[in-house]
Amino acid sequence: MREDPKDKQYCYWPGHYGCLNGDLYVCDAHNMWVLSAKCGKSSKGEDCCKIGPEIGVARCVCPAAESSNLLEDRSMADIEASAIGTVAADLPCGVVGLHWCDEIAFRGLYVCGQNFQWQLVADCGTTSTGFGCCRAVLPGSAWCDCRGLPGGPPMFLLAGVSAAAAAVAVDAGTTETTVPTTKDIASREAPSSVAPDSVTPESSNEKCTPGQFWCETPGWDWVIVCNLNGDWERSNFCGKTSETYGCCRSSSIPSHYAVCDCTTLPGVPPALLHDRAVDVIGQVSEDIQDGEPGGKCSPGTFSCRQPFVDGDLLVCGVNGVWQISSHCCGPYTCYDPPGDEQPHCECVPKALDSNLVRDIAGNDDVAVEAPRSVSSERSADPVAHGCSPGTFECRKKGTEIFLCNTKGFWELSQVCKGASKCNVRSNGEAYCGPGRLDHKVSPGSAISFARSADIQQACQPGELNCSIMPATNQGVIMVCNASGQWQLRIFHTAHCSHRNGFLSGEGVGYGEKTA
Repeated sequence: MREDPKDKQYCYWPGHYGCLNGDLYVCDAHNMWVLSAKCGKSSKGEDCCKIGPEIGVARCVCPAAESSNLLEDRSMADIEASAIGTVAADLPCGVVGLHWCDEIAFRGLYVCGQNFQWQLVADCGTTSTGFGCCRAVLPGSAWCDCRGLPGGPPMFLLAGVSAAAAAVAVDAGTTETTVPTTKDIASREAPSSVAPDSVTPESSNEKCTPGQFWCETPGWDWVIVCNLNGDWERSNFCGKTSETYGCCRSSSIPSHYAVCDCTTLPGVPPALLHDRAVDVIGQVSEDIQDGEPGGKCSPGTFSCRQPFVDGDLLVCGVNGVWQISSHCCGPYTCYDPPGDEQPHCECVPKALDSNLVRDIAGNDDVAVEAPRSVSSERSADPVAHGCSPGTFECRKKGTEIFLCNTKGFWELSQVCKGASKCNVRSNGEAYCGPGRLDHKVSPGSAISFARSADIQQACQPGELNCSIMPATNQGVIMVCNASGQWQLRIFHTAHCSHRNGFLSGEGVGYGEKTA
């Protein structure tokens, strides 16, 4: 869907980029297109400003062979040197063209140059509240993007940060590299007769793929799910902070991931937590023992209730007490990944029948799915020698899901209703849904990791270690962020190893110096 306003200077999505006559434009805080950078032309006369395919993204890209200058004149002093993380100019890199952000301030954007050294190519700047605008969603792919961050849209247009730096947006593995040609351009309005070409989000009123999750726009205060008819329905009400920031978080396109998260937004947690009664949310956490997660908590934060077989997502209320936020989608569907990502429900395409979709429009209360009743009796047809606890199996022509309990007996976990059928994912989990759809890692999607014995909760910023993603058994290298928590650094195809002082993944050709 393309933007086509009557007033060609007007734009709908502050922080989105577009191209016009080879120049890069950005939608400012006043919903007006303003010039961000002059991208120039290639030797063949082609405009170097390109849009998409990501929503809201446009970039200055020219053939790498025509651009040897990676802004070498810019030094570490251009951004706070003390804030630079593990990606620094004095560390080697293994693959030319990889891009990454400094992992402390998330402000500097780096590229792996022809000399296999990290080079600072852009200062992405910060939002008005100090959030760094460098984004690194998947290893090797990074760009400047302030969308969705508190205090956005980007402040470089106001604070004198290099406007050309905000044009940087490249995909790893391509033969193109970013070449901003004009720095510190004064903002000016786009011509009123022609609007910049820009890719914008699809409307939540349009048809969708069953099983997808997204945030309702505008507002960003509802998680919506695509039902079996291909229509969006409201699922969870996330609310807004005291400063009216919607608390739903998802990728810019529909995916398998949407979560309520207010912790990084200005203002106090959603007011809706004040009014949630015990009989509305179901069971309050009276039986949650100290340490699970225990004691007083920070309002607005989330945690998975132990044991994980319950699938309960807890939210800390305004009184500092844990309470049930959602029963998620059954056993083992509440995920608590390492690093600074919020615990959340990771629901595969299932639970699309009417009793699981919360239709509470116009209702101040928030209804959640009632706790499931699970049979404690041995099933009529158990495996001869029992079963492996935690495993799933489809029964009765795909209409029932059985779970192997801690005693090694099969128990009825869920009945698939309507047109939904029992499906088993490649990692062994079962769900009710329209068809098999394994978890795929894509920009903006949630990634859950198994906690390795050597991956502790607390770590030293900049420290590296290895872990495994259980859904695919794919290895990952984790980095300790500024908060002292582990987060994804890069994938590797075989195993982690230390070679000549570097931690690397086989088959990737990528290394980082270990502490």
